[in-house]
Amino acid sequence: MEKIKVKIVEQRIWSYLVQDQDGRQAWIQRRWLDKDNMVDAKIFEENVEWLKNRKAEIEQKKVEAKLKRQELIELGEIVRETEKAVAVTADWEDLDTKKTGKRLAWFPKSQVKDGKAPYWLIEAKAIEVWQSVSDLEYPDLKVSLCGRNFQVNAYGVSEPKIWRNEYDA
Repeated sequence: MEKIKVKIVEQRIWSYLVQDQDGRQAWIQRRWLDKDNMVDAKIFEENVEWLKNRKAEIEQKKVEAKLKRQELIELGEIVRETEKAVAVTADWEDLDTKKTGKRLAWFPKSQVKDGKAPYWLIEAKAIEVWQSVSDLEYPDLKVSLCGRNFQVNAYGVSEPKIWRNEYDA
């Protein structure tokens, strides 16, 4: 069994980030490192590969998230319009009390192109609706805006695939 000499770069409760002489890094469990800072070569290589793949996966997700936030979404029916902004109806439902209602979400015309607005702006408007409706300390709202359903609460905004009340059906 071949061993590799490594140095500890970072320490966590259950693991170490270690680096070999070539500068390659890997996360390993504490129990895999002996007193002389030696680790099994096979384990080190497997974890170097895992870390490389994980970093690539995270970078890909960052790119996808950035593209999604820039994606243009159809606003739908414009119910009011001024010189500088357009408004669409946002339906909301409190997921705890089942109260429902409607609010206008205003979009600046400078951000609207051909009746479409960027996803990040629609998300921000869903949060605005949540802030304007929140009579509870931490309401959990379903906001339907521009053909999208958002779940908005104190932790932020998300676009869940299945809603809590759909589990009961």
